[in-house]
Amino acid sequence: MKNNLNTEVVLQEIRFLLRTSCQEESLQQKHFESLHCAILKKHFKAGDVKIDHRNKVIHLSMNVDSSANFFGQKSYVDVEMKFKNIYDFLESCLETSDQNIVFYRNILKFYNQRAV
Repeated sequence: MKNNLNTEVVLQEIRFLLRTSCQEESLQQKHFESLHCAILKKHFKAGDVKIDHRNKVIHLSMNVDSSANFFGQKSYVDVEMKFKNIYDFLESCLETSDQNIVFYRNILKFYNQRAV
């Protein structure tokens, strides 16, 4: 039961951080862009992420093959995703696996340290 409660607290806090970071004035801050890209990279297992807030488009470079090719290089494909609301899009990428909760907890620690 303690683990479920801890998971809910972490998810609640990461949602609060996302909501704060998605406010219009916050979108101009680079460290919040890094937060958004990190969550998208984790969720989509993307190699590169760029967010175009003006046109409401996310550009992802995604690995299309789980194994490396003959030369040891992975194959990537560029994908474009449109969004209406960046918070809703990012919030839909949150996952509840133990590995993801640890990832979100580390993000929360990083942003707490930056605020101090």
